[in-house]
Amino acid sequence: MALSRSVDASEIQEALFRRRVQLADGFEATIENRFRTPTDADLRTRTGLLAISVKNRRFSNALVAAFCRASQERFAAGVVTVVDSPYERNVAAGCGTPDQQRREIETLRRVAAEARVRVDRIVARHGGGAVSIQPWDALAAEVPEWLARGIRAAWERRGRFHADVLAQSRAILPNAPASVVLECYAEFLLEELPVLLHHYYFRPDEVVDVYPGPQPAVFWRIEAGAYADEMPDFAGRLCPRTGLIYACVGPRIRPMRPTELEAVVCIWRRSQEQVQPWREGRMDGSAGDHQRHFRDVVARHNEVWLAVEDGQILGFLALAGTRVNHLHVDPAAQRRGVGTALLERAKTLSPKGITASAHPRDKLARAFYARRGFREVRRAVRALAESGSEVELAWEPRGGGGGPSLPSA
Repeated sequence: MALSRSVDASEIQEALFRRRVQLADGFEATIENRFRTPTDADLRTRTGLLAISVKNRRFSNALVAAFCRASQERFAAGVVTVVDSPYERNVAAGCGTPDQQRREIETLRRVAAEARVRVDRIVARHGGGAVSIQPWDALAAEVPEWLARGIRAAWERRGRFHADVLAQSRAILPNAPASVVLECYAEFLLEELPVLLHHYYFRPDEVVDVYPGPQPAVFWRIEAGAYADEMPDFAGRLCPRTGLIYACVGPRIRPMRPTELEAVVCIWRRSQEQVQPWREGRMDGSAGDHQRHFRDVVARHNEVWLAVEDGQILGFLALAGTRVNHLHVDPAAQRRGVGTALLERAKTLSPKGITASAHPRDKLARAFYARRGFREVRRAVRALAESGSEVELAWEPRGGGGGPSLPSA
């Protein structure tokens, strides 16, 4: 199946078959596939793959232990690797002096070595013999030359694949760099792509790629044949079988308990005071006032859902029917997929569509919703004078919720 037009990331995400499962030890996962809804039988016949990025703090000890448990209970087996050497490409793209780059690479290698020791200990304790540890360089050595060569050739064509790889690289950087620097950063993805594609489609055992975050759209586009004219050798050999199964792991989402009121209100206060300083006036009053307001107003008129990981509350969602009235993440847990997991629960509870709002000055919130398929529909004035105007946002599923597929030619 080939794509005939550009498809944005949110559209691809809406076109996937998915279901939520309890992975293990309090972690949830959204299991995704392009062809049909994955089942437990699909998982039991596949090997779980956990490729740990040394710079991604979402790979906690608890997550690695949960993967070990899932490898025993849900998957046929498990493979863990620490992605280390590709990050040296990012260091080289930092445009520092040679001495600075050398020091940063030495630091990176030390961090990677410490991560490998940590992972070794967790797997020895929790793997139960079902999990193997493989060095990243060993996995890279298995990649056939034609695959690595085909990815590089597609990049050098400077066509659609080139543009999408740059877009993905830009999305993970905190500040937009100059184009020449961005191309250097993209070398990380170009080194990682052949290894992952080889695991996805060309090894004898099929895998479930387990990762704490959404799959970049470029991977789904490759499987869909979007770049068939740019990487014809890959397209001609691609054997999708039942297609890639991707497991986006996140914190457990569950209803709030009455005993957790104080902890949730603390997150509410920290979120508004640190992330939305222009709204500090709304948090005037004592902690007791805020707890009473949350209990008597927010909790009474909304379903309150919590994101919990390893026993710690990371954020909460207050949903009234089809409206998201509150979505707050503890500032210490930002950029770990917590907000995305909460919003996905809202979409699951209201599959025909949901609405939300954001302060006009809150560029981060507006960008967060936009990346997850929301569109800004209008501005509204809230009843509270200090709230002022807010931007109304709306999400609705594409294609009416039937059996989804990526657009074809």
